[in-house]
Amino acid sequence: MRYSKPALSINAQLRQLKRRGLTVTDHATAKHYLRSVGYYRLEGYWWTMQRDAVRHLFRRGSTFDDVITRYNCDRELRLIALNMIERVEIGVRTQLIYHLAMTHGPFWFEDPALVKHPSHHTANLRKLEREVRRSQEKFIVEHRRKYHRDPRNPPAWKSLEVISLGLLSKMYRNLDDGLPEKTAIAVNLGLPTVPLLENWLHAIALLRNVCAHHSRLIERVLTVWPNLPARLPAPWMNAAGVNAQSPYADLCCLQYLLHAISPDNRFPQRLTQLQTDYPSVNLATFGFPADWKSQPLWR
Repeated sequence: MRYSKPALSINAQLRQLKRRGLTVTDHATAKHYLRSVGYYRLEGYWWTMQRDAVRHLFRRGSTFDDVITRYNCDRELRLIALNMIERVEIGVRTQLIYHLAMTHGPFWFEDPALVKHPSHHTANLRKLEREVRRSQEKFIVEHRRKYHRDPRNPPAWKSLEVISLGLLSKMYRNLDDGLPEKTAIAVNLGLPTVPLLENWLHAIALLRNVCAHHSRLIERVLTVWPNLPARLPAPWMNAAGVNAQSPYADLCCLQYLLHAISPDNRFPQRLTQLQTDYPSVNLATFGFPADWKSQPLWR
């Protein structure tokens, strides 16, 4: 079957939505959002407002204003999450650089004797080299100028500062499990085991990519998700009944790590404010339980 639907003008898109049962009270605002955000990006926010997903018919009482409220709430949650991911990323990066460099030297990340899988090490190192080459950070540019005869990458405290969270996660995961430094990093972050930190970093890296690419969080089922223990050494949440594939599960892992990395963070207050600013959006659509604010993790 070949795709044969024509492109629709903004006016035609608006007429189609109204014909399908979506109430539009402010045509100028609706056209603005269709023009600046886009029909198919907004579709993710009205999908569950339909009573018939085949004919795309809306439930009675569905409004364009509701769509925009859901979109704006989702957007603000992504920005809050990115802010907290940044803090966790910097904290983990710093721990990784420090612990390994103090024991194994400035170029530990190039040492194949420290990893589990040589093939993964080679792939990770190639990606690191690409990211370092692309970097225009002043400390990287100056290193290239000053040490141009040294064939190695810049030392860990320079090279690892310019790589992605995804690559950072892969490098930690591929470290030999027998390295005491690998365990020390997990323990310093309040986690009892290395595999749990590996799993959480993988899940948070995916969440970071979803947020950074402006993808939808509301009613999203994540394809990589964190393990949620029943209890942890520091204040935690009631994992029973929480959907591990929901954004809320990742946000809980972020908040737990922030207790060790940035204990004065305002993550709970920002989420509470989001709930206040968007009372018509049920945070359950992101996986939040009704009693999330009363759980030890968020108090």
